[in-house]
Amino acid sequence: MPRKTLPRILAVAADALPMTLRVHWDTSDESRVDVSSMIESFRLYAPLRQSPEMFRQVQVGEYGTDVVWPEGIDMSADTLWRLAQEQAGATMTADEFRQWRARKAYTLDAAAKALGVSRRMVAYYEQGDRAIPRVVALATRASESEPITSGENKKRQHGIDLDSYSRSRLADYAAFADTVASILRTAILEHPQRLRLQQVQHRAKSPESLRKKLENRGILATTSLEDEIKDLAGCRLIFYTNSDVSRFIQSGIIEDNFEVDWDRAKIHHPIPGKTTPDNLFRSYNYVLKLNADRTTLPEYACFKGLRCEVQVQTTLNHAWSEMAHDTIYKKPRLEGFGGKLFEAIDQRFRKIMKDHLLPAGYEFQKVQDDYERLLSGKSCSTAVR
Repeated sequence: MPRKTLPRILAVAADALPMTLRVHWDTSDESRVDVSSMIESFRLYAPLRQSPEMFRQVQVGEYGTDVVWPEGIDMSADTLWRLAQEQAGATMTADEFRQWRARKAYTLDAAAKALGVSRRMVAYYEQGDRAIPRVVALATRASESEPITSGENKKRQHGIDLDSYSRSRLADYAAFADTVASILRTAILEHPQRLRLQQVQHRAKSPESLRKKLENRGILATTSLEDEIKDLAGCRLIFYTNSDVSRFIQSGIIEDNFEVDWDRAKIHHPIPGKTTPDNLFRSYNYVLKLNADRTTLPEYACFKGLRCEVQVQTTLNHAWSEMAHDTIYKKPRLEGFGGKLFEAIDQRFRKIMKDHLLPAGYEFQKVQDDYERLLSGKSCSTAVR
């Protein structure tokens, strides 16, 4: 799945302000990120709430994809980048928020009810004391749109062609993908069992990629993109090992937060004796939309009926799928010698998955299982004492 590439972290340090980090990115940018909203909201970060000294022990995680603290506490680069953008006013400024409330002639209480937040939080947003989350900014825009009737909503879903998608709907699907990613990220952090998420990626399908897909399927003139293409909005959850993926699948987070189209969902799983990449590659692919409870809320009403494909896979399978997407999946039309050369490349991809990535995934899993057993034994030994 083509993705929106996020910067990686080169260095991190605790700022003089409480619960704030100074982050240096590989883009040469530097951000001061207030992470208090995360630390105060999720039980994972309880030790950091209780110990400023532990908070100051922050370090860059492996590959720059997260920051880490003692006791296995971490925060993804994806989350820090999102917070940095929000706090830099990339979503909505305090002035813009005040102007929105003035246009709507809302009292503080009315604005709080419309946005699904507290009255105090509305005051914080207006005063610039709290960064305005992307979902709140989206809700303000949705509140100024004309209500969508059921007939209009049906037309919107089934009357989309490539041109209208490119001109007016791409931004809608980009915002929807961002919202799905935010819901999943928050649900994972709030879950009582630690789910080791490595990163979240999301995007809306580019018009160029969409055109090629429609041409290959012979449906370039379709006016039912939502029915024909399941990944106009796409999100990928990347976990460390197969057991991390299994824990997430068994957590029920997908089913609890979304309505799943099981007829369009697909599970890629190795089958003994089969050697094609389609069978050796692991990924859980869901097609989902927001459930009715969520779309009744004003900040989500504009996404009613939209669908998003969510892929769940390990870091190794993610690496393979990224390479495969740009080579095998997007293979050029070649004849003669070029076609034979491409077949050789395809065979090498099969061999990489079969001989290297699949065994490595199992070995990583064994290491993680042994480590968890070691910790369990250490805990038992400590308890006996």
